[in-house]
Amino acid sequence: MRVISKGIIGLMLCGLSLASLAGEDIEIAIFPYLSVHQLLGLYEPLRSHLEQESGRPVRLVTAKNFPSFVADVHQHPYTLLINAPHMARLAELKSGYEAILRPEVTLYPVIVVEAGSGITELSELRGAQVATPFASAIITMMGAEIFREAGMLPGQDVTFSHAGSHNNAVEQLLNEQAVKAVKAAIVSSSAFGAVSERYQGRVQRLLENRSVSGLPPVVYLAGPHLSAAERQQLQQSLLRFANQSEQGKAMLQASRHYSLRIFDQADRAAIDPFMADTLEAFVLP
Repeated sequence: MRVISKGIIGLMLCGLSLASLAGEDIEIAIFPYLSVHQLLGLYEPLRSHLEQESGRPVRLVTAKNFPSFVADVHQHPYTLLINAPHMARLAELKSGYEAILRPEVTLYPVIVVEAGSGITELSELRGAQVATPFASAIITMMGAEIFREAGMLPGQDVTFSHAGSHNNAVEQLLNEQAVKAVKAAIVSSSAFGAVSERYQGRVQRLLENRSVSGLPPVVYLAGPHLSAAERQQLQQSLLRFANQSEQGKAMLQASRHYSLRIFDQADRAAIDPFMADTLEAFVLP
């Protein structure tokens, strides 16, 4: 797991003692859906808030890819985990974490093409390569369903090129040095805003599928070593930060998540249909 915070921040969550971790640094693990630079930028309001509270040392960490992130989360009890929905559910089932919060907005796939490419219909991608973040990303699974519904089987009528992140998928699309076999990229609805800002005017939306409802773009999870009382206090502290403070609102606005709410059983039910593929993608003991 790669430490991505350049400094150490303190954690004192409105009376939350975290006595079970006395004397230890606390780490917040964020799944690598964007570049390290972008993750640092998005979660800087959280860093600043926790630094002002100045109670415990806290570090932000991530990994180079989804499989290594999942493996490390399984082996290391992070106090707070910010994860993709299917990997969050996996962390609950296999590693003892508990999902506590999610954004109000839902996740859906967006297929983007290069601006000026002239591509206006999904059918024009038949025989082409389409860049995706990871094979095991839930947005890749959702994107594959879009093509299947359009009568194009991934691996047969269209080839997926797994780039490693949303940014890398768009980089493959825009790479002028390579043979232009990659004609489109699949990104998440929440990542699309960041991608659009980074590559201003160079990509455009071809298609989006909002029909998959209920899936959160990310899930906040409390570590398996926290008591029920500590988890509840952590949940309430994060809710106050995200929904009531100016810094929290700015963070949620920048990430296109806008507000947080309590994660519930209906959220688990929305994610569970993806768990067969998830358990196959990530082999854990």
